[in-house]
Formats: sequence, C-alpha cells, structure tokens
Amino acid sequence: MGPLKIALFIFLFLSMVIISYKFKKIKDKIYICNYPLLN
Repeated sequence: MGPLKIALFIFLFLSMVIISYKFKKIKDKIYICNYPLLN
C-alpha cells in the first residue's frame, strides 16, 4: 500500500503542477490580448 500511495501522490502533484502551469500560460495570453485595452 505504501509505494502505491506514494506513486499516486507524485502523480497528483505533477498533474497539479502541469495544470497550474497551463493555467498561468492561458492567463498570460489573456493579459497580452487585453493589454492594448488597458492602456
């Protein structure tokens, strides 16, 4: 049960990192698209 739990935890951690990275890229893209509107 131990190694399986550790593997699952690592998988969840990596997927959270990937999702947050993609979300940040999308947010940056939206910010760049809206940049002319802000000025």
